[in-house]
Amino acid sequence: AGRVGPGKCYRLYTEAHMMSLMPATTAPEILRTDLSSFVLMMKALGVDNVILFDMMTQPSPESISHALECLYALGAMNDECDLTSLGYKMCEFPTEPRISRMLLSSLYDHHCAEEV
Repeated sequence: AGRVGPGKCYRLYTEAHMMSLMPATTAPEILRTDLSSFVLMMKALGVDNVILFDMMTQPSPESISHALECLYALGAMNDECDLTSLGYKMCEFPTEPRISRMLLSSLYDHHCAEEV
């Protein structure tokens, strides 16, 4: 049985356990994950202030601040919270910023991209 389709579903827990301990819905992903990739993409798309950007579910300012600090530490952003040329290159990778930074560093800084 699909989540929204007909069929049978065999659960491995009791109905009482489900009703008392399991939440009816899960928290939105934007509240549960690292926002570095999201903030990097928003900055690349021209969103100047990600904290004030109107979203269906607003993440905490602390999680956005943590993402900005991470991007700054990786060299993707400068002191004015603008993307650097490295930050724009990092956007081209379909990976999280830490991985794209490692790949770019292996190519430009250490010349070992083949090994990586």
